[in-house]
Amino acid sequence: MRKELRKNSDGTHYFSFLYYDKDQGKRVRLSKEYIRKRFGRDLLTPEEADTAIKILDAEYESLQVRLEKRTRWEKEFYNFHSLLNQYATRQRRKAPNSYKNNIHYLRYYVLHYFLMEAKCNNIDFWPDLYENFRDWLETKACLIKQPNKLISYGAKNHCIKALNTFMRQLYQDKIIHKLILCEKFPSYQLNERSIDDVISEPEMHSVYEFLRKTSHTLEATFYRLLYYTGLRFNEGLGLSLQDIYQGSPQHESLQRLLKRYEIEHYGYIVLASQPAHETRGLRNEDGSISRKPLKGRKKIAEKHSRVVVITDKSLWRELVELYNKQIDRLDKRKWGENPSNYALFEGIDKSTSTRHLQYAYQALDLQYRSWHCCRHSCATNLIGLTGDHNLARLWLGHSSLAVIERYVHIHQAIVRASQKQRSEARSGIKKLEI
Repeated sequence: MRKELRKNSDGTHYFSFLYYDKDQGKRVRLSKEYIRKRFGRDLLTPEEADTAIKILDAEYESLQVRLEKRTRWEKEFYNFHSLLNQYATRQRRKAPNSYKNNIHYLRYYVLHYFLMEAKCNNIDFWPDLYENFRDWLETKACLIKQPNKLISYGAKNHCIKALNTFMRQLYQDKIIHKLILCEKFPSYQLNERSIDDVISEPEMHSVYEFLRKTSHTLEATFYRLLYYTGLRFNEGLGLSLQDIYQGSPQHESLQRLLKRYEIEHYGYIVLASQPAHETRGLRNEDGSISRKPLKGRKKIAEKHSRVVVITDKSLWRELVELYNKQIDRLDKRKWGENPSNYALFEGIDKSTSTRHLQYAYQALDLQYRSWHCCRHSCATNLIGLTGDHNLARLWLGHSSLAVIERYVHIHQAIVRASQKQRSEARSGIKKLEI
């Protein structure tokens, strides 16, 4: 653990802390929010920082001990270490965009449970322990960094997914003679969204104006972008000169749907990739931006791209301003000749920008809603406007109709709530007296 003096936007200084993460093979900075939560405030003096380092070092050593306990099976069962490496190689080839998640859950939860908790190194017997494994996930499986906190509902299903893909690979390699998969937890409880996750248009305008008033204009435009387009945070962050176009999209199916529902638009986005963040920050040391496929896609290709139209005139005007600034930088070849290296939202940072958004909600006395709520809001509004599942799928990039159905239910809940409010308002009207 080492300390580093950093500077705030207002000129004041504070101490930040970095540690070496063996899994990632690089130094990782503890977030400002983590330090504030851990010590109650920013640490401003060298003495405070030195005291904090001793505490953080002790916590880091404790974490390493927990990790070693989780992977003790690697020393006791060498064949499983080899199987894990084979699994990692295939997963990297099969799902280059998300393979690390499967490896993490397999290594720290699945293999830990079956080899250390259940003491079963015969894989043929593992299906007999599936129910016990599910019970362990429900009652005892905890976060590695927060050992007193159970893993989330989604993480439990990620563990089961990792187990099933591992078993499928073993069956294909004829290491086990029969393939039996573990049942996942019910999907209806997973990633549930409600009316509370939807941002109304007046709320969006209030937050947007507050961000502009407090000189966070880039965050304000970014917030407006996510609200009207439904882009994910990382997708919006990676928007570059090669993604923005004027006029109507060439996508024939989308054109027909826009015309059918009379959706006015001023330009459009053709999204084919998102930033890969191979180093800290958006850019690599040479100024380039590494990119990876969109969520659910195996590679970057034209056929895997997504077209999103800009329906808000103010947003289009602000995007044009950001676009033209990057054109000036391209003319000077600041980051080479590749248009994808000129990102419109250079300067947006997940941690810092989220703090600005949280402050805006707090100052306006509103219930906080995250960046991702903008995507849910866009989806809900789109379903409410058109009721067209195919348009929502094209726009948002969802492959499953079941996901779109969630937004239908949310819109219906909003309509019912509005009707109830009007009904209650009418019932409160009394006759006038002479």
